Amino acid sequence: KSFVATSRRGVPTVVAALVEVRASDCGVPWYRVRLSGTPGVSGATEGYVLADSVALAEVHTRVVVDLSRRRLTLYEDGAPVLEAPAAVGAPATPTPRGRFVVRERIRITNSSSAFGAAAIGLSAFSEKLIDWPQGGPVAIHGTSDPDSIGKAVSHGCVRLGARDLKRLFKRVQIGTPVEIVE
Repeated sequence: KSFVATSRRGVPTVVAALVEVRASDCGVPWYRVRLSGTPGVSGATEGYVLADSVALAEVHTRVVVDLSRRRLTLYEDGAPVLEAPAAVGAPATPTPRGRFVVRERIRITNSSSAFGAAAIGLSAFSEKLIDWPQGGPVAIHGTSDPDSIGKAVSHGCVRLGARDLKRLFKRVQIGTPVEIVE
């Protein structure tokens, strides 16, 4: 299968480049990448893209979400710069574990919405909410229910308090790796 340059909503496809595949002339015609979303029909979680069809961006941030501790940690150049309590998926709609990337940054004009002032769209998708729009994408976002922070109550997304979300949103860029662990 081939990659599409943008989603149905016009969002560029973002994947993590894992390895340069070098040719005999030392050029780089291909990159091995981690695929976004659910594994493909073959169960594949990685694939290859032509080097001249992608734009690489270096990132200096990394996010780790610890589901058992219900904590999110942002690292910049390897050092933790933000640690925050988070709401995570409820038992019936768990937050997916794995390695993902930030694929979209969304400012929300109505900051009293259920998602707070912003959402950080991930390449993760819920295994339970397959009937949701676009197959159940997972995000890090705010909440209109601050009492939910620190609990396992979401539909699979990671919720942060307003202040922590604002700090995270300022520092996280498209392509930032996000690791969700138990």
